[in-house]
Amino acid sequence: MKQSGFKAMPLLESKEHRKTILQNVKADIQDELEKGTSYHKILIKNFNLWQAQREDSLLDISDWEQVITPMPNINGKDVYIGVDLSRLDDLTSVGFIFPNDDKKSVFT
Repeated sequence: MKQSGFKAMPLLESKEHRKTILQNVKADIQDELEKGTSYHKILIKNFNLWQAQREDSLLDISDWEQVITPMPNINGKDVYIGVDLSRLDDLTSVGFIFPNDDKKSVFT
């Protein structure tokens, strides 16, 4: 497995879990081959690779890019951290809130 695979799935570094994870990924790929569908879901969910926007996307990428905010200096600042863990087929996310006087900066 290439180093990029370890970055996307750190549990591959665990000898205890590697075999099971690789079997599951191979089974997912085989399912997609049999269905004749794309690897879009596998690339996103298993390898953390963002895919090009599709017509049925919920968000237009240009709308997403308009909300990009420069990162302020957060060294030594208070922070609230929130985690949204995935269950079966959704994504896990982490959010950071930095109180700054009367306003809050949120980064996810």
